Amino acid sequence: MGLEQDELKQKDSIIFVVRKVEADYLRPAQFNQALIVETTITTLNKISVLFEQKILDKKSNKVLFTALVKVVCVSSQTFKASRIPTHILEKLNE
Repeated sequence: MGLEQDELKQKDSIIFVVRKVEADYLRPAQFNQALIVETTITTLNKISVLFEQKILDKKSNKVLFTALVKVVCVSSQTFKASRIPTHILEKLNE
């Protein structure tokens, strides 16, 4: 997505913080196992983003891990919830 926290803080005076994580560890991964990490946005609103994440075994394509991660946009100065700037919402919608 090309969004860096330090740039968001400097240019827009915002940062994203993790509000909630729901994780399911379905199968173990092994040392040096080739994995695929997939992240998709499932919900996007004025203040928060909900990501769905999956980790799969590259060889078998079996899902090893799933998670829902909700991040909230906050002011980098007050840490209070803040609207996601329009140019960032547009980038997240691409």
